[in-house]
Amino acid sequence: MDIRTQSALLASLVGLALGLSMLLRPGRPRVVTLYSVFALTVAGYYLAFFFAGIFPEPGWVSRIAVGATILVASFVPGTAVSFFLEFLGVGQRPYSLGRRLALLSSVFGVVVAVTPLALTSWARVATGVWVLGTLLTSVSLLLNRVRTQESRIERLRLMYLAIGAGAAILLTALDLVGRRYDIPLPPLGPIFSTLYLFFLAQTLLRLRLIFGRSQPGSTL
Repeated sequence: MDIRTQSALLASLVGLALGLSMLLRPGRPRVVTLYSVFALTVAGYYLAFFFAGIFPEPGWVSRIAVGATILVASFVPGTAVSFFLEFLGVGQRPYSLGRRLALLSSVFGVVVAVTPLALTSWARVATGVWVLGTLLTSVSLLLNRVRTQESRIERLRLMYLAIGAGAAILLTALDLVGRRYDIPLPPLGPIFSTLYLFFLAQTLLRLRLIFGRSQPGSTL
């Protein structure tokens, strides 16, 4: 078991713990539920990634693990966008666009995961590019709110969230490139992704504790 596989297992356990801890909170608001779904989806991706790493190809177990990795990865953009739309309290139109994005990403993932496409390198690369590209939608949502936010403190908070999301996406992309071309890069993607999930959880708890609000104008 190499360091990438170990880091994926660690990320799945941390993501699972964060998702369940928030999901089990009494009287949780919708934004916390959506965060839990997001965290559990990320944990599921890294768990599938872990099994894909410990069972070498070819083989039916490896085939199932690879398909599960692609399938769960396709769910991540939808859960991320749904959470940030709720967190930022955007209007109805962006919600509709978010649902369409989630549906399109899920259909794309299912098509690749359950067909022989999952065994082709170009389909895996295309899936990775799609997932990471659509995740950038979350960053754009945060940056748009930064530009329209009047409070300096809230602008800084949202800017930190945007920078963290961008860094997690970039490091995850570098991990995938390193694995694809066998480049010995440190597995920073899983580590930073779990740190970002922890930062999001603390942000939600702090805002609820201090302000009783998920963000200005939207109650927790």
